[in-house]
Amino acid sequence: MTGFAPPLRILVLAGLPALFAAAPAPGSSASPAVIERAVLANGATFLYALDPSSRVTSVEIFVRGGKAAVPAGKEGLASLTTRLALEITDGRKAQDMMAQATRLGAATLDDFSIIGLECLSENLEQALSSAAGLVLDPLFTGPRIDGLRNFLSHQARIEEDDAVGFGHLVALQTLFAGTGYGGSAHGTRETLKAVTKKDIQAFYESRFRAGNLIFSVVSDLERDRVRGLVEKAFAKLPPGDVTDGAPPAAPPSLPGNGETRLPKEMRQNYVALAFPLPPLAEKTYLLALAFENLLGKGPGSRLWPLRSELRLAYTVNARATPMLNGGLLEAYLETDGSKAEEALAALRAAFARLVEEGIGDEELKITKACLRIQFLRDNEMKTPRARTIGALEALGLGGDFFDRLPEAVDALTAEEMTAYLRAVLDPAKALTVVIGPGKT
Repeated sequence: MTGFAPPLRILVLAGLPALFAAAPAPGSSASPAVIERAVLANGATFLYALDPSSRVTSVEIFVRGGKAAVPAGKEGLASLTTRLALEITDGRKAQDMMAQATRLGAATLDDFSIIGLECLSENLEQALSSAAGLVLDPLFTGPRIDGLRNFLSHQARIEEDDAVGFGHLVALQTLFAGTGYGGSAHGTRETLKAVTKKDIQAFYESRFRAGNLIFSVVSDLERDRVRGLVEKAFAKLPPGDVTDGAPPAAPPSLPGNGETRLPKEMRQNYVALAFPLPPLAEKTYLLALAFENLLGKGPGSRLWPLRSELRLAYTVNARATPMLNGGLLEAYLETDGSKAEEALAALRAAFARLVEEGIGDEELKITKACLRIQFLRDNEMKTPRARTIGALEALGLGGDFFDRLPEAVDALTAEEMTAYLRAVLDPAKALTVVIGPGKT
């Protein structure tokens, strides 16, 4: 997890440039965000933050649902649908967007999908019109679907080749088996083949509705002008909320022995402990981020001695993934196959020590300082900021929580942190994941 935003890996549509945040104008810095919230005429949620530091506008469109809304056996459906809704239908539109310096991207996460747009502010009206023309009238044709199936299959292979990404996926598959959370956003070759044009059309019609969308905007243009342009471009969004009635995801479930061990040809072994997180709220969201930072974010963190002193790991880290049903905390390392069991034992011992000792005031002070710095750094640019604000809204915490978040971090206490970690680090809830070429 990076800063205060869910881990978003933008996978840009073939033929389109990557979606990057624009640098502030020379000599300027991003202004403090003051989030304004409104409901558009069509029923969509509109979040706005003024930032005059550059003449660039970032619009992040959140479609509630994501992986969690995908039925078992159809993994990849949300990604296929979202990307098809952003596929450029002819060369003229591509030329227009290049001339406008417009950048588009898409990603699907656990509880939502995102369509990202970034452009020069002077071109916002044309850019929104071009994007809306794609999103509101997508072409779900066989060749387009096949092309994106191949693209997503390739992304799935890349995910499996990355030890950390694959380890995260294995934890999700184990704890959330049979639910949308348990699958890869990219799907597999088999599940992508099982997704039909009819499935895609139905998912699009149920999810791409005004009441299910969030527009998160950071711009140097004044609020009412931006709001008017968004309303005009997306006026034809179908009204209403989700129509498919997808059931909520089931709670996490551990295997009988609490372990998942997989042989896999890798350079090192991946060793992790994963813990389900409690129901999502402002306080538990902050505590998860603080816990992630305390555990594994570089020198001085609780797990760092496994690398620096015990020499049991090439890399050691922690990752919190917030979800509407709570989420997942993972502490992981990469080590030689011959050291995998010793590293696992040391990882468990570090958690046992943490539970016994709790958190002191000085350690919490350092953790909170690191979080504040991370928050400022990760949200300095317009696109990451719009993404964080929209994600907070989509997770039910409210986009305006972005403004209150630094103060809420300051209010965390050592007693709260200690009680939280002791509840989360219950050995009966721990999932052990070991993957690699050594004996597993």
